[in-house]
Amino acid sequence: MKVEFLTELYLHPLGPEEFTLLAPFVFLVDGARYEAPTGFLTDLDSIPRLPFAYWIAKGRAIKSFVMHDLLYELQVPRKWADDAMRAGMAVERVDSALGSLMYGFVRLGGSSHYAVDTAWLEEAPPP
Repeated sequence: MKVEFLTELYLHPLGPEEFTLLAPFVFLVDGARYEAPTGFLTDLDSIPRLPFAYWIAKGRAIKSFVMHDLLYELQVPRKWADDAMRAGMAVERVDSALGSLMYGFVRLGGSSHYAVDTAWLEEAPPP
């Protein structure tokens, strides 16, 4: 999977775990263009607040997490969105061991943030 971030990310904090985009954030996943619009709300990493895991992962791969939040909101297949996040972390030069740990957290806990049951679509790319 190939991820390219086409624009910079401009965030404004609304609270300790909520941010809004001040400008559109545009990226490609396998050549498909996506845009998170100005005003898009994100909680960034949503990592479980286990002290050690949170400490090592917080504040990394910000673009990948905003991308992931948008893909979840668009209801693309969950595993595809998670895999795109992992590919984005590589683009952001997140250490592979840390990236694997963060990916594991998302696979483990992401279903609670995913609104629609699309288990039958897990392996299919989005339309």
